[in-house]
Amino acid sequence: MTHWSEKHGIGWSESVERDDVRRELYAQAEARLALARRRLEEARRQKGESKPQLKLVGFDEEPSVDESEFEKPKRPHSGKRRGWNQVHEEELSSFTTPNHEIGEPIAETTDPRWVLAVRTAAVMEGSVVRPEDREKMIKMGKSFGMSGFDCNLVIAILQDQARRGNLPEYCPQLAHKQLQLIPLPRPNPLNQPIEMNRGMRNSLIITGILALEVFVLWMMFAK
Repeated sequence: MTHWSEKHGIGWSESVERDDVRRELYAQAEARLALARRRLEEARRQKGESKPQLKLVGFDEEPSVDESEFEKPKRPHSGKRRGWNQVHEEELSSFTTPNHEIGEPIAETTDPRWVLAVRTAAVMEGSVVRPEDREKMIKMGKSFGMSGFDCNLVIAILQDQARRGNLPEYCPQLAHKQLQLIPLPRPNPLNQPIEMNRGMRNSLIITGILALEVFVLWMMFAK
């Protein structure tokens, strides 16, 4: 018991000493902080009372410049500002208005670009188009008057939409604005039926009649 009490007393005295040391250090820190605050306040007061001008030794003073010699930039008239703002607003509105469409709009479901996009979406497996299906789509697009590059571009646009996680059946509608950037194929008169081209039909009839008359005359004089 005696040994334990001595040991306990020694530990208690050490803890008391530590607490005393901590209190002294805390008191010293507070005193230093208060002293620093007082010095800072004194420095601020001295700075407010007198602001000494520092000067570098060895450098000549630059000549003073009279600011009145320089003309201050004048603000434009309010009418001119309104005119400029109106021009900028018109330029921005031409790009931000929903009615402004880039490319040739797809107005009908019979548009070759739209038909090719819908047919391509029907044969897509996720974002993959089989080589044989790609050849069929390109052949179909060429029959509509589209170039091979434009056909491949339509397929690539739909594949990009599918890679974003969209279902193939929704890809044509989501890629509507991108499909407008593809140029619309121009109609070729030679690819149209004869019934659709009256001028060509009439010219062929006249040419055939003249050729027949020439042949009959040649047969008559040949005998």
